[in-house]
Amino acid sequence: MSNFGFLANFKEYAMFAAAAIEAEKVYATSPAMCAVGCRKALELAVKWVYAADNTITMPYKDNLQSLIHEPSFRFAVDSQTWGKMPFIIRLGNLSMHTEKAVNNADALLSLQSLFEFIEWVDYCYGADYVERHFDPALIPAEKVIIDTAKIKEQASLIEQKDSEIKALQEKIAAMSATLTAEKETKQESRHFVPDDLSEFRTRKIYIDVDLKSMGSRVATIRNRLVRKRIMMRSLMRFAMRSTAHRKPIGRSRSLQKSSVCLRCISRDFTSSDTGYPAPKIF
Repeated sequence: MSNFGFLANFKEYAMFAAAAIEAEKVYATSPAMCAVGCRKALELAVKWVYAADNTITMPYKDNLQSLIHEPSFRFAVDSQTWGKMPFIIRLGNLSMHTEKAVNNADALLSLQSLFEFIEWVDYCYGADYVERHFDPALIPAEKVIIDTAKIKEQASLIEQKDSEIKALQEKIAAMSATLTAEKETKQESRHFVPDDLSEFRTRKIYIDVDLKSMGSRVATIRNRLVRKRIMMRSLMRFAMRSTAHRKPIGRSRSLQKSSVCLRCISRDFTSSDTGYPAPKIF
């Protein structure tokens, strides 16, 4: 038995059940890939809610960040539960680029946050809701073989075609009138308690992941700038060597050409890399 194992008993949760179960299964093998799996399971669960609830409006863009920040969704979800969702996304994104930066505590908190959101989904829309609590002791300890490269390529632990996801969404959408009408009644007769985020250790993990994400972006920008500076120095040396034994007129033309090349490179120093305007070369 695992924390997410109960989902296999509910056909209406087929859209995200396998993704959540697999995320928990790989925790002992790779915390980073567990985080990738949690992000994917969250994405599918969020899309499930959009299909199930007629009071929630689909945003212009259907990427995960847009979906969770759409006001009709954000204010429908318990505020403390919603507050954990950006962390799942950030950690999943970080895991795709720097696996070593994700440790067991990070992945565990991601699993726990995913479990809470799915628990909220069951609390609002489930036919046979039972109040459950996440238990780290239930996480499978057995290690499994995973294909990290393939997981990163498809950004998911499981192979699930878009057509399959769309078909499952349509099934839930067909039930949306009933699910939406019964939501308020179910919330009044049921009990749901989100985990408190005020604990110091939890907040520290959130901050550490933010810093790791910032560090990854800074390193990428630094590498780009270093490569461009090397290219500029090489062109400068080439220009000086090529004009050393020419006549003044030829040298002037050569320098003009080199100046144009350097200006082209300088345009790459845009705000997307540094946040500042491109420097002037000549």
